[in-house]
Amino acid sequence: MKTSRRKFLGFIGVVTASIALMSRLIGKDKKPKMVKMLTQDGCLVEVDVSRIPGIRVKATTDQVANWIWKNQKS
Repeated sequence: MKTSRRKFLGFIGVVTASIALMSRLIGKDKKPKMVKMLTQDGCLVEVDVSRIPGIRVKATTDQVANWIWKNQKS
């Protein structure tokens, strides 16, 4: 009886260790979340969300329209 119990506990240990190893390997393959942003000179770029500061202010429609109007005049 002791040998079958040891085999069972050994099997459980191997399964637990393999699950832990797989979760660590899968966690490393996560791609960073990218956001498309417009630069001041009008280029569209993708930026990693973790690189953006925490305080964000959304531009209003009027601000965007004024910015486009200024760049078209130049």
